[in-house]
Amino acid sequence: MKLAKCAFLLAMALPQLALAHEAGDFFMRAGSATVRPTEGSDNVLGMGGFDVSNNTQLGLTFTYMATDNIGVELLAATPFRHKVGLGATGTLATVRQLPPTLMAQYYFFDSQSKVRPYVGVGINYTTFFDTDFNQTGRDAGLSDLSVKDSWGVAGQVGLDYQINRD
Repeated sequence: MKLAKCAFLLAMALPQLALAHEAGDFFMRAGSATVRPTEGSDNVLGMGGFDVSNNTQLGLTFTYMATDNIGVELLAATPFRHKVGLGATGTLATVRQLPPTLMAQYYFFDSQSKVRPYVGVGINYTTFFDTDFNQTGRDAGLSDLSVKDSWGVAGQVGLDYQINRD
């Protein structure tokens, strides 16, 4: 009981900090990140073009607030895995990649607002580090899958909500 009273008194003595995104703040988030490839190939052996699956992974973001309304964010994620195949054959190969992304964000409303919607736009560099044909691909006589690192535009929409002061 004494420990609880001491903890309460200590908490009351400390300055109360509001959860706000203000100039100079640095914070981290964890959430989902999705990659939706838009590349494919021409008709392969009369069976159509290659399809590449979407993938969602854990994303970690690190944000620095340059002003009360403008943030700069770096996205890092666990490796994405995409299945590559033809409609007629199913999955033939798997490719793995990392897409580090740098964003500029605009946070709406006042820095003390309980609700802070934001939008971001930035640049993404996707780097591939592993390609592997599965047994179906090897049985089909495939031995070379060409994937290229690439640059692209990235976008985001989000909302921060302050549940309480603490």
